[in-house]
Amino acid sequence: MPTNDTRGTALMRYAQLWLPLAAALDLQLDRLEDLHATLEAHEKEDVLEMTWPKQKWNYSDAASQIDAFLAPRADWRVVTEPWGRDTVLRLARPAGPLAELRDAFAKEWRVRQWAAGICEEGFIQVAAPTVLGPNAHQWADSLTTAWARGLSIIPRSLMGWAYGPRDGSSGRLCGGGRSQDPFAPGNRWDCLFLPLTVCDEELRHWDNEPRPFGFARKQARPCSPRHNLPCNSGTMKVKHQSAGTDLRKVAGDDHLSLIRAMAMAAMLRPSRYLRRRQAVLRQSHPFPLPNATCALLQVRHHARVETSGGSKFASASFMVDLEDGLRDLGPLVGIDGRTLKETPVLLLTDDGDMVGDASLLNPEIGKVVPLPASTGMTSSAQQFFGSRSGPHQNQIHTDGATELARILLSLDVAARCASAFVGDCTSNFARFVVTYMTGVSLKTPWSFSPGRNCFSDMKTDAKLNRRCERPCRISPEVCKEFGEPPRTCLPPPPNLTQPIFTGPAGGRFKRLAAEKGMERRPADYRHT
Repeated sequence: MPTNDTRGTALMRYAQLWLPLAAALDLQLDRLEDLHATLEAHEKEDVLEMTWPKQKWNYSDAASQIDAFLAPRADWRVVTEPWGRDTVLRLARPAGPLAELRDAFAKEWRVRQWAAGICEEGFIQVAAPTVLGPNAHQWADSLTTAWARGLSIIPRSLMGWAYGPRDGSSGRLCGGGRSQDPFAPGNRWDCLFLPLTVCDEELRHWDNEPRPFGFARKQARPCSPRHNLPCNSGTMKVKHQSAGTDLRKVAGDDHLSLIRAMAMAAMLRPSRYLRRRQAVLRQSHPFPLPNATCALLQVRHHARVETSGGSKFASASFMVDLEDGLRDLGPLVGIDGRTLKETPVLLLTDDGDMVGDASLLNPEIGKVVPLPASTGMTSSAQQFFGSRSGPHQNQIHTDGATELARILLSLDVAARCASAFVGDCTSNFARFVVTYMTGVSLKTPWSFSPGRNCFSDMKTDAKLNRRCERPCRISPEVCKEFGEPPRTCLPPPPNLTQPIFTGPAGGRFKRLAAEKGMERRPADYRHT
């Protein structure tokens, strides 16, 4: 059994990725200036580790060199860094069932995005105008489109993005003052994420020497499938530099979804600025990380979805309670021979009601642990019952960059252990969650969505030998206002044993659904 000391260490490092089985190569470094060259000399290893001499060097002076090493290498990730109380720098090429595809993707990434001269050949520009879910899918689609045409992708400024410095001020995150210049430090891609191409140039390096890293004003040749007919038709004359890797062949029948998962995981790797913010969050939000298999449950009650009547909040497919998600998770964890009681469930939610219910769950049912991005949320039920129009977006966190750090930190925690996912993939964000997690974990989780089909719903249903549908069983008027009912399956998932909670909790959204004539399940589908 772990001691209190070892358990405390695990809490402080809960955002670590799984550790590969290969032993780490212990790096020795005499001069800080040699760090980048030392890492490059050992890039064929699986794990690189060094104990940081805190009394000698400030890690902030080295973090940009870590980023410069990681950016062209999509197969490498940070495991731990000596921010704050940590003393070890550990980089790894994680293992997983999709490692072969990851290696092939990383090879293409290196040649397609980081080959000399790629900027003069042409690019598809990635925009960042809105929020995380839609953007993540747009970026992944842009990358696959660009590579299919022998092009690269280059990011626009992040200025105006919901998760960037909202007012154009770079001082809070990346240094520098307030600026409306889209290429100012706080508005550039490398303020939040690792750069995507060799075209970039970063001048604010630790030794003030220009290095191929960051976002520059270079005008590479654009290629827009929307506005440029030759590009759209595939006849634009570009020198197709390719690693010669057939990603579709490596990925198999699921090539489209798996390659997009790899793209999301590579494009959304946090920069040193964002990782430092994550380190602060780890210290202020200690988290009990499961040591074995876990499941991820997303319950989102503030999502905006499209219905036949336009874009609305909280369609009926979102009228679910914690026990509904747990019931849906039961068969999924059972595929791998586990029970819900012995499988820790990580909760990702924007609803304080669900966090409260998790604390009251009967231990005979299981254990639900809210992820860091779930803390501090307000009640959705109060807003639902108090206003017919439904709740407003939960805006408890005003700093977009911190909220982004909380989300990605939570997903990295889930990627370490989650073998199953339940969430409503009617939402762009839910689809992003399971896609990104797949790319990071290098394995495909079993999934179920009460709304639009999720990442591996069809395979999961086939494995369980069941048929799931989402018919509109009620009046068209109610469906128009609140959306279609959630999917139900035959055979249905087994009922949870009672009592589900140790105190007064649960059932809030089922009551709302019944009030609106949108009961989630048929009467004989579950215990009442």
